[in-house]
Amino acid sequence: MEAELFKWKDWDVLDDGVWQFLNVELVTHIDEFVPGTKFDYAVISVAENFLVLANNSKKYRYKLHFKVGDPIIEDSNVGFNDCRCQKCNSTIGWLGELSEPPPCSSCGHVSDYSETEQKIKEVREKLLADFEKETK
Repeated sequence: MEAELFKWKDWDVLDDGVWQFLNVELVTHIDEFVPGTKFDYAVISVAENFLVLANNSKKYRYKLHFKVGDPIIEDSNVGFNDCRCQKCNSTIGWLGELSEPPPCSSCGHVSDYSETEQKIKEVREKLLADFEKETK
């Protein structure tokens, strides 16, 4: 569903049904923002049906409305497009709880996601604090 809205470099789960995406680029027009517009992060909550797009200290909040599309005819595994190689940008897949990322199947590079993990942690803490303030 998020791939219909934007591309992203990394992602994390903030809570049940709440996902955070880092370094996003819109692929569709949202409000005043055209495809290609970049944001530091986006948050999608399917529990509360909202989308947040953010740059620096500016946040844009939108209500999400979902619809059912065409039926899926093939029986195929969609695969994971969550984590990408830092060298060639090929899809590595969801790293989940792996302690060491696997080498890229395209170029063999082993990416270091420690900075990304730290940024995700910082953004997660701030988002959860902001969300708690807004819901009280």
